[in-house]
Amino acid sequence: MPPRDPSSLTAEAFRAAVSASLPPLAPGTALGLAVSGGPDSLALAHLTAAAFPDLRLRVAVVDHGLRPDSAAEAIAVRQRLTAFLPDVDILTWKPPFAVTAGRLEKARLARFALLTDWARAQGILRAWLGHHADDQAETIALRRARGTGAFGARGMARRRVDPDVIFERPLLDWPKQGLVDYCRAQGLSFVLDPTNSDPRTGRGLLRQQATAPATVSRPPEPSVDPSVRASARGVVTDPMGYAWCRSDALDQATLSAVTAWVRGGFYAPSAERVAAACRRLQTEPRVSLQGCVVERRREGWSLITREARAGRSLRPQQDVDGRWRLDDRWALAGPGGDWTLAGQAGLAIDPTRPGQALAAVPLLQGQVPAWDGKGFGWADNHAVFAPRRPLLAWIGD
Repeated sequence: MPPRDPSSLTAEAFRAAVSASLPPLAPGTALGLAVSGGPDSLALAHLTAAAFPDLRLRVAVVDHGLRPDSAAEAIAVRQRLTAFLPDVDILTWKPPFAVTAGRLEKARLARFALLTDWARAQGILRAWLGHHADDQAETIALRRARGTGAFGARGMARRRVDPDVIFERPLLDWPKQGLVDYCRAQGLSFVLDPTNSDPRTGRGLLRQQATAPATVSRPPEPSVDPSVRASARGVVTDPMGYAWCRSDALDQATLSAVTAWVRGGFYAPSAERVAAACRRLQTEPRVSLQGCVVERRREGWSLITREARAGRSLRPQQDVDGRWRLDDRWALAGPGGDWTLAGQAGLAIDPTRPGQALAAVPLLQGQVPAWDGKGFGWADNHAVFAPRRPLLAWIGD
């Protein structure tokens, strides 16, 4: 879909566009809005209040603490918002450790964690983000520069289906200039975050080089093409952190998505590595990819599991939201104790499951955990498989 005419951005046009691109919202439904105070999210909040007066709207302003004046700025944004939206909360990121590298990326991860916790506490299932057509074009350019190939060129999804909340981007068809013009026409005072133009960041450098000008022609809609949607129907995931895929549906996009899910992180392997793995699978029964093992099995199915070496020591890492993770895959109740991978000992959990998958199960103090259908439990701890992005965020719903 081409970018919309900025001059046509009205509450009526916004409501029509949302109705055509997102599932309907029944009157009285709780809807969350993430607002930074910039022209994009501020316009989103004002448009939503005008276009959907029958919804129960609640706003979250995230204070990342990246700048000395961020707390005062968040308070000022809340004051502006309360002029037309009464329920506004400030969410403050307080990292449990000093963030010295990758601050913007860690802040982004923390923002989603804060918004998820906030939405769960407020009984909000769907929350809207203010990403627009220019953001989409820049995201695609950055992903292409990292070598993500056609998969990365899909850009940001209009809907990100997480376990506790669905994040949606209703402004992906609108250019930034239209949002700026809307704020000015409505007398909405907005702030501009200087970190967005910092040339030390990939996006800031892109803007400085004018690779993505102020008004960018929007690339083709990043919807899932029919081949990927067919592949999605050939994927069966297990809460123990492994997946089965129909071998004839294991194309590059699906292999990339499922591997990223099994590995637990946000990012998929590069397009080049995925393509090489697909070629090898045509003649070899087993390949390694991004810390995972892909193995063609009988009856037309392939198994994708985490690589595992029995006895390998693991050390929990504290995430930006204060939670503890193990091997970037498991959310832990607490970090204490000695952690290793099970290897063949994992078969004691359930001998009917693939031994290759059970080999990647964590052991605490050498003890095999009990499986309760959702996670692993020990006497004084619990682990749940928690990929940073659900599989549907990669291969479509």
